[in-house]
Amino acid sequence: MRRSTAAAASALFFLVAPGTVVGVIPWLLTGWRFRDPLPAWTPLRVAGAALLVAGVAAAGQAFVRFVVEGLGTPAPVAAPARLVVGGLYRHVRNPMYVALLVAIGGEALLLGQVSLLAYAAVVGAVLYSFVRGYEEPALRRRFGEQYDEYRRAVPGWWPRLRPWQPGATPAGGPRRLPRWAPVFNRVARPLLAAGVPMGPDVLLTVRGRRTGLPRTTPVAVCENAGRRGLISPFGEVNWVRNLRAAGQATIGAGRRREEVSAVELGPAEAAEFIRDVLAPQARRTRLGGWIVRHVDGIDIDHPLEAARGRPVFELHARSEAAAGHIPEP
Repeated sequence: MRRSTAAAASALFFLVAPGTVVGVIPWLLTGWRFRDPLPAWTPLRVAGAALLVAGVAAAGQAFVRFVVEGLGTPAPVAAPARLVVGGLYRHVRNPMYVALLVAIGGEALLLGQVSLLAYAAVVGAVLYSFVRGYEEPALRRRFGEQYDEYRRAVPGWWPRLRPWQPGATPAGGPRRLPRWAPVFNRVARPLLAAGVPMGPDVLLTVRGRRTGLPRTTPVAVCENAGRRGLISPFGEVNWVRNLRAAGQATIGAGRRREEVSAVELGPAEAAEFIRDVLAPQARRTRLGGWIVRHVDGIDIDHPLEAARGRPVFELHARSEAAAGHIPEP
C-alpha cells in the first residue's frame, strides 16, 4: 500500500473507530454533563483532562506508526505489510487500545461520570477478547518468529519501563545492571531492615570475598514446593561473587534472621529451578509475572534460555546442612 493511501485510510479509521469509542458512545451515555460525585472533585477533574489528552495523543501516535513503519492501517481489511514495533510499540504491544482505555478513564474523571468506568471495563474486555482471539493468531501466522520474539519481549497491556531494542542482547540472556537498581537498593535496604513487607524481597548478608566484611543487599527469594533460592537477573553482580565465595549467608527482614547455605546450580539444574520454582511463583499474580518478565527480563516460558548467564543458587537452612541432608558448600 502506498504511504499516502495508508495515511488517508488510517485518518478515516481513526475518526470512525476511536472517535466512536472515546467520543460518540461516552456522549450518548453522559451527554457531556459535569458532575461532582465527591467533594473537592476539581483535582481529579484536572487529572482526568490530562489523561484524556495523553490517551488521545498516544492513540494518534500509534496510528501514525502504522503509516510510516507498517505501510498499512490498523483496520484488519488493510493490515500493515510490516510488523510495527517502533515508537510506543517498543513499550507495549497494544498501545492504541491502552491509550483508548486511558482516555475513557480520563473522561470519567473529567466529567465526574463514574458510569464511564464501567464502560471502560466493558471496552477493555472486548478489546482483550479481540486481541487474544483474532489479532495475536493473525500476527503469528503473518510474521511468524519475528512476532513471537516481539511478543516474548514486550508485554501486551502493562508497558515495560525501558523500550525494547530488537537484537540488542542475545535471546534470553541477562541485561546489564540498570541504573535504577542501585537507587532501588538504597531505598529498599532500610525498609526491609525495619520489617516493611516487600513481597519476596529480603536482605542478603554475606561476607565480602576480598574484605571479609559483611555486605547486605536486597534480593528476591524464589520459593515453591519446598524449594527456594536466588536468581541474579543481571548476571555476575557483586552479591553473586560474594555468595559464591562464601557459600553461606544470612537472609531476613526486620527482626527475622535465618542462616542458610547456598549451592550454585549448573546450567541444566538452573533451568530446572526456573521452570519448577521461579515460574510457578511468578505466575501466581499478574504483577509478579510482569516484574519477572519485564523488569528482571527473565523469560520463564523458555527456562533454558533464561538460565543462560544468570547465576542460580539454591538455599538450604544451615540446620539441614548440619544434619547432613545436603552437602556443605
